[in-house]
Amino acid sequence: MKSGNSSDVVYKEVVIIGNGPSGIALSFMLSGNLPFLISDSHPDDMLSMRLRSGINQCLVNQDLGHLAAGLEGRSTNPVSLLLDSLLHPCADIGMEMEPLVEFKKAGVEHEHIQTFRWSRIQMGQFFDIKQIDGNR
Repeated sequence: MKSGNSSDVVYKEVVIIGNGPSGIALSFMLSGNLPFLISDSHPDDMLSMRLRSGINQCLVNQDLGHLAAGLEGRSTNPVSLLLDSLLHPCADIGMEMEPLVEFKKAGVEHEHIQTFRWSRIQMGQFFDIKQIDGNR
């Protein structure tokens, strides 16, 4: 807003502040990219059993509290632990496994704005950079 006129103001229904993992994932999902469970093959047998009924379904429509039950990690947020366990299974113990979720352009795009300093390194932790910025 340069001149201070109200006609220069842009209103958005959703404003995401920050570029942490939650902010990046939320912005990506508000852009119509939804997480779908593609496998239940997790080394945690209890998690695998809970995931079994949700194969090929969108995670947003599932009981995330139930799926996240019993997960432990560096966060106190059970949904963050679940998403981390599905995107990077057993990364904390050095195992390299394929993600159990895949983001698909399947949702409605919601107009939003996210305020942050853009970092390819942070974004690359969660998504293929080509998904985010095209062919750069």
